[in-house]
Amino acid sequence: GGGDEPADLAEAVAACGADLAWQVRRSVAGFFVALLGLLASCPGAVALGFDALVSLALATLGLLAKDWHAEVAAEAVRALSVCCEFTNSSTSESALRALAYGLEHPGEAVQEAVLETFRRLRRVTSVAAAAAELAAARLEDGREGVRDCAVRALSVLSSAEAVQATIRRLTHAGTPARCAAAHALRALAEGCVGAA
Repeated sequence: GGGDEPADLAEAVAACGADLAWQVRRSVAGFFVALLGLLASCPGAVALGFDALVSLALATLGLLAKDWHAEVAAEAVRALSVCCEFTNSSTSESALRALAYGLEHPGEAVQEAVLETFRRLRRVTSVAAAAAELAAARLEDGREGVRDCAVRALSVLSSAEAVQATIRRLTHAGTPARCAAAHALRALAEGCVGAA
């Protein structure tokens, strides 16, 4: 064929991201886990013209991270975590924004996948600061479960950036967000004491 085979394949798979069967949507996310893992293992893959594939993956995974079915959303979160480790900062930021939707998902498997990603990313300072800000923003969510997940995420990040982002919410937000921020600061302090 005369087409760009990897791009054509990725587009065909991405089109299945809206399939009615959750198993198909989960497989789409799994395809992008494998594809992004392969691209991440190739130094300079984005610079070599694979940026269109990464953009397609981010767009597809951003939608799948919001999927109602926890297995689909968790698989999308795992794929997005690979994007967060790319050296291209705009790719990492886009992936983080999509990944942060997992903090709002009611499925525990999805939340745990986000928290596991945050555990890995806390060592990557350029990404950890953005992750802390996205988690702290969820402290202002109207849903208690989302605020609780944000507290856990900030605790997992356990960084100066997480503390700073939380303090901003403590001083500039409504009562539920201030309460959640206070809980997050307590968890961060307990994490610091436990690590010492």
